Amino acid sequence: MKDFDFAIILTSTINPGDMPNVARNDTETRFNDYKKSLNFWINHKYTKKIIFIENSGSDLTFFRTLAKSNQQKEIEILSTNSNNSFDKKIGKGYGHYLCLKEVFNSSEISKKTNFFIDITGRHCINNFNFILKDIISNNTDIYNNLSNNLKYSEASIYGGSKKFFLEYVLPELERANDTANSLFENRIASATLKAVSSGMSLSKTPVYPDIEGYIGTNGKKFKQNIFKKIKLFFFRKLKIYFFNHKKYWNMKKIKIVKLKSYIKKSGKLVPINFNSKFPIKVRRIFYIFGKKDYYRGDHAHKKCKQLFIPVSGSISLIMKSLDKEKTITLNSKSDKAILVPNLVWCRLKFMTKNAIVLIACNRKYEFKDYIEKYKDFRKIEKNKWRF
Repeated sequence: MKDFDFAIILTSTINPGDMPNVARNDTETRFNDYKKSLNFWINHKYTKKIIFIENSGSDLTFFRTLAKSNQQKEIEILSTNSNNSFDKKIGKGYGHYLCLKEVFNSSEISKKTNFFIDITGRHCINNFNFILKDIISNNTDIYNNLSNNLKYSEASIYGGSKKFFLEYVLPELERANDTANSLFENRIASATLKAVSSGMSLSKTPVYPDIEGYIGTNGKKFKQNIFKKIKLFFFRKLKIYFFNHKKYWNMKKIKIVKLKSYIKKSGKLVPINFNSKFPIKVRRIFYIFGKKDYYRGDHAHKKCKQLFIPVSGSISLIMKSLDKEKTITLNSKSDKAILVPNLVWCRLKFMTKNAIVLIACNRKYEFKDYIEKYKDFRKIEKNKWRF
């Protein structure tokens, strides 16, 4: 974990003014919340870069003094008055957008860092070391917990690459507007889905944060007793199990099918019987041949399943689904075929000169069944995720 380069962003509003839906609005109380939080993050074993940004123009002398007293870490204290630059009815989500915009415009740390973790500035995350370990283990572009049919995002902590923040988070957060029921959490969820549909990778079920602090909207303290922590721990384990199960991963439905063959001195016979034992109910057959190292395919099917049977030479199938990729190479002498299910992106490569592959399908030709663009394929995959 010591070698993973990242920065945490702590957004803060000491004086929220008349911002709606903020019950914990006393300036002194919030000031003390931020003091406690910054101390926590400065003293955390694994934080090396901290960007603290305050957007109500409050006096930050304490925070700057605290930062200077910790020379072993890179700490930036940024100040703006952007919280007073827009109609408060729009809500604090838009204020958060202005904070992040300022960070990526002005922060020197942001210019030399490629992964960021955005954390509510008043909160301490007691299990941050486990979250960080999980971020490193996932090794994805985005670390986020989506819920409510992917319409809602964890607000206290989420992370991602610089590209994710610049190209997706900022444009989406600019649209945050409480009066239109477009909350901060909705916009981050939307940013996540758009990034994933464009090919960026999303973590599996993240570690649930153990938050120490107060909920801004109602002023209540976060409560996570030992029983709730155990419940969340096992609930996450179950989600990961089901997410990895073959019901969710079409890649696990890819099969190598053994074909019977009869060999004599004069040659070899490979009969194919389209009976009940055949992997699919065949509705269509076609064959493809091509030059060595050339590609065909590069598409997926919404409903059609296909069985690839190498007739001559050798072929490779490069298959993708969600964030997994698998390559299988077969040749005509192996007496094997590859069953590729629907909703798997498939690319065929001819490995030998004049290779021929026979393809059996369980559906008749349907133009609408083809998914020709990879970004459209990712969107369809995204709509399958319901948790």
